[in-house]
Amino acid sequence: MEVKYQEEIKTLTDKLNEQNRTIQELNEKYKKMSKPQKSTNKGIDEDKFNLIKNLIPTKKVPDQKAQRRKLYNLFDKKKLEYLTEEDMRSGIINILKLGELVDADDAITTAFQSASGAKKCTKKNKESDMKNSTIEFNEFRIFFVYLRQY
Repeated sequence: MEVKYQEEIKTLTDKLNEQNRTIQELNEKYKKMSKPQKSTNKGIDEDKFNLIKNLIPTKKVPDQKAQRRKLYNLFDKKKLEYLTEEDMRSGIINILKLGELVDADDAITTAFQSASGAKKCTKKNKESDMKNSTIEFNEFRIFFVYLRQY
């Protein structure tokens, strides 16, 4: 009878050990899954953010300026030679296919407001120009530079 109890104890011990291993494995998987990714922009993980950075030509070199001109013309569907915040948001979603940035509404708004007066401040009539919340081509690069910072 003692041998039978020892066998049952061994069987139960083996089952407990297996359950403990399973629990440990599940805990490790959970830790990996719940580990926060490095966020660089309102919930956009680092890999996506780097992809976004590479899609947006912000350098002051001729080939990137040409890319910016093409993008600007695509964003400017109405051919008004300026872009509104809605034009920028629409271009980011539909042309650049960066729907992740829609979650970053505050960053888009802040970058737009910062860039919309950047070049116009040198003009004589600063107040009326600052109220004009549009972006011209010479501010287009600045918008994306600001956006990358947020």
